Amino acid sequence: MEKTLRSAPSWVGNSLLAVAVFASCWTASVLYWRSSGATPSGMAIGQLLLGLPVAILLALWLGNNAMRSRKAAAPIAQPAVADTGAPRAALPAIAAGAVRLRGGESLEELAESLLSNAAPCELDIELTDDAGYPVLSGRIESADDPSAREVMTPWLALRGMAELSFSDEQWRALSLGGAVVAELTEHALMHPLLPDYLAAGPSERAAVGLPLLQLRAVLPAGWPLRQRQAAADWFLHLVEQQGWPAQRLQLAASDEAAFSLVNVLVRATGLTLLVACDSYVGEDSVRDWSERRILFSGRTPRGQVPGEGAAGLLLADAVQAPLLELDGMAALQGACDGQRPVSADAPGNINTEMLSGLSRHALHDSMTEPAAITAICADADLRPTRVGELMGVASALLPHLELATQMMSVGACCGTVGAVGPVAALALAGHDALANGGEVLCLSNSDSHYRCALLVRRA
Repeated sequence: MEKTLRSAPSWVGNSLLAVAVFASCWTASVLYWRSSGATPSGMAIGQLLLGLPVAILLALWLGNNAMRSRKAAAPIAQPAVADTGAPRAALPAIAAGAVRLRGGESLEELAESLLSNAAPCELDIELTDDAGYPVLSGRIESADDPSAREVMTPWLALRGMAELSFSDEQWRALSLGGAVVAELTEHALMHPLLPDYLAAGPSERAAVGLPLLQLRAVLPAGWPLRQRQAAADWFLHLVEQQGWPAQRLQLAASDEAAFSLVNVLVRATGLTLLVACDSYVGEDSVRDWSERRILFSGRTPRGQVPGEGAAGLLLADAVQAPLLELDGMAALQGACDGQRPVSADAPGNINTEMLSGLSRHALHDSMTEPAAITAICADADLRPTRVGELMGVASALLPHLELATQMMSVGACCGTVGAVGPVAALALAGHDALANGGEVLCLSNSDSHYRCALLVRRA
C-alpha cells in the first residue's frame, strides 16, 4: 500500500494536503466550540472553517510559485546561512535514539502514530484556560510516574540540596528524561571495550582505550540554574548507576545562550549521550500562556498547545562508531542552521526563505540531489505558520514526495516541547533512514527564529 501511495500522481498529494489543512483547522475549531458550549457567530465560522484554511493554502501556493521562479532564475546559487565554525566531517553518527512523546515511547511507535494520526493532542480535562474551558495538550500518562520524585528526593538530600524544589511540570520532565537516559545507557553499555576495562586493574585501565562518555543534558532555559545543574547531575548519576564507570563519564558544559542542534552535533566527540526533556502540561504554564495570549484557543488560533516529552541520541564519532556492535548507524551530513530575521509568530509571516535556503545548503553539502530524498522528518507543530512554512519548502524543493506518507512532524502529536522537538525529529530521521534505507531530510522550524536542516542516511 505504501508503494502505491508513493507512486500516485502529484494531484493526489495536493488533494491530501488540502484535506489535511482543512481537517486540522476544522478539528481544532470544533473541539474548542464543543468544550466551551458556546454557539459560534457566523463570522467566526467563516473565519476559522473557511478563511483560515484557504489562507494557508494560498500562502503555500504563492510560496511554491515564488520558490520555483527563484530556483529557475538562479539554479546553482547557494544561499547564505549561519556559519557554525565547524567542519562538516566532524559530524558524528547516530548509534541509537530514544523518545518519550505522546505519539509513542519508541521510535517505531512514534513513526506509526504520525503516519496514521493515531495520537493527536486532545482536550485536557485537568487543565483550563482563563475562561474555564479545557485546553488541548500533549499529555503523556507515563509522566505521572512518581518513582522519579521518590528516588531523586533522597539523592538531593545526600548532595546537600534538600531545599531544592521542583514544580509538578519539572518532575514530569525529569521522569521522561530519566527514562530516555536509561534506554540510551543500555546501548552505550554494549561497547566492546567495557568488559575489558572493568576487568582490568586500576593501573591497566588507561591502556584499554574505553572512550569518555559525555552526557549533554538540554534542559529548559526557563528553569533556574541550580535546578538545571541538579537535573544534569541526576542524569549523570543514572548513567553511572547502570554500570558505566565514573572515571570515564563526564558532564558536558551547556553554555549556549540558545539551543542549537548543529552546535551540539559538532561538539560531540567520542561517545555523547544527548538528552532533552521539557513539560508545559501544568497549571503554571497554562496560566502564563493564557495571560500572554500565546495559548491555543478559539480566540488565539495561532497559539501553542502545551506539550511534554523527552528525546535523546547516542552519538559516536568516526573512531567509536565502528566499535559499537549495534544493528546499524545513521550518518549525518550537510548540517547547517540559521536565525530568521523576523519571528515566525509575527502576523502574516509564513516565510519559507530561510528554511528553503538551509535545505538547499544541506543537500549541496551532502552531494545529494533533491530527487533522491525519500522522506522529511521535522519538529513543526500544528500552528498554521509552522505548517505553512514546512509545506512550502516541501512543495517547492521536493515536489516528488507524497507528504501524507513521506513526511513526519513530531509536533503534530505532542504540541510545544522546546528543544525536545528537534532532537526527536533527528532521532526519527535516523530511524527512518535505517528502516527504509533512504535519504532523509531533517528540518527544525518549531522555534520562533531558529531553523536547521541536515541530511540523514544509513552509514
